Amino acid sequence: MGMDAFRFSISWPRILPNGSLNGGINKEGVDFYNNLINEVVANGLQPFVTLFHWDLPQALEDKYLGFLSALFTEDYVNYVEVCFKEFGDRVKHWITFNEPVIFCSMGYASGTTAPGRCSPWEVGKCNVGNSASESYICGHNLLLAHSAAVKLYKEKYQGVQKGIIGITHATHWFLPHSSSKADAAAAKHSLEFMYGWFMNPLTYGDYPKIMRNWLGNRLPKFTKEQSELLIGSYDFIGLNYYAGYYAINAPASNSLKQSYNTDFRANITGVNQLSSISLREALNDEIRIFYHRNHLIQLSRAIRDLLKWCKRLICGGGHYADHALSSLDIQTIYQEAVDLFAANLSSLEKRLSVMRILSEELDLSAPDSGLLIHKPTILVIMKLCEVWPM
Repeated sequence: MGMDAFRFSISWPRILPNGSLNGGINKEGVDFYNNLINEVVANGLQPFVTLFHWDLPQALEDKYLGFLSALFTEDYVNYVEVCFKEFGDRVKHWITFNEPVIFCSMGYASGTTAPGRCSPWEVGKCNVGNSASESYICGHNLLLAHSAAVKLYKEKYQGVQKGIIGITHATHWFLPHSSSKADAAAAKHSLEFMYGWFMNPLTYGDYPKIMRNWLGNRLPKFTKEQSELLIGSYDFIGLNYYAGYYAINAPASNSLKQSYNTDFRANITGVNQLSSISLREALNDEIRIFYHRNHLIQLSRAIRDLLKWCKRLICGGGHYADHALSSLDIQTIYQEAVDLFAANLSSLEKRLSVMRILSEELDLSAPDSGLLIHKPTILVIMKLCEVWPM
């Protein structure tokens, strides 16, 4: 198929059956993943490993309700450290969590996936749970665990193992159902509640303002130290996306039945992709074949156009490429260029303007240097300046 990577998830209970180190490490589980990773590498593929894909050890759910407890972070960090130690010599791409928005909303608001908690009137008709608050508590503790795991990897393992670590989000895309300002706003805040919920803290250290304003005390707060640890806590961002939807404005509910599923004040509609068709029709699905082919073509063009635009904006045809990166002049040039670059990206999409602290390649590690930049972005742009002719 021409693929050069293989993405898979490690099951926490296979490594630590009781969820915690004091329950012991399962040697058979470690051996299983060592064999899998060795086979992946032997076939010329890079392993992309997800550390959590919705399979919390039952022992931790029983002990302290899993993601609803601040105790979760310590056990999670202990688990991922076992993985870093055992597999990090071959795994160079780590993903802390897969689709936190789906896990926390469906597990704690709808109640349709594990651990199956929700208010009794929600779709899952659960016996335990609170759809008004628990999904947000889940997301809060998940983010804190993510930042703690990234901190551990960067401080203790990245320098030796030379890998990178990130997180994989999920989101739909939303368009206004009509040309009304109300529907335009509905599309915007639907995206904030789905994508911004988890991306905003990694960018700015807090949840989107609209969530803060609408949810009040139902949304947990970060301490200053927690916010600082969250900002830029990744080397890459993965994004799973499945469909686009139309958003129709819905007024704030006066009902006592509060839930994440209604908090973003929009009714969502789209095309039903699960229509009943025969097996013969499914095997000759020209519509989806056409969609995927053309989508990938346009995605490739969009990435290329964005990078070419970045080059024109920052490099000006490669004029800065020959400067010594340690000189004061290049620091000034990059400061001005990065400010302009970030401002323009922000106007396109706030999530793209994430900047991480102090590029080591520019020798700007001093805390008063004032240059904030997402390091992978500047490295890509610098390379473009050197080798990509306009």
